[in-house]
Amino acid sequence: DAIHSGMLRATLGAVRHQFGLLLAQHSEVRCLLGGGEAEVVAEHLDLPLERVDNLVLQGLQIIGENKA
Repeated sequence: DAIHSGMLRATLGAVRHQFGLLLAQHSEVRCLLGGGEAEVVAEHLDLPLERVDNLVLQGLQIIGENKA
């Protein structure tokens, strides 16, 4: 439990930090969450966010289509 808790806190801190950096440069920022623990992370964030299944695969598909 201690390892899981530490990893969750580190993830939350990293997401909040990056969100703050982006918000300082852009007027509107949205947090996209994907992966197996996205729901757990989302429960602890008070940011505008969207849960996206297969986020990495969708990104790879877009990259592949743009190179074709």
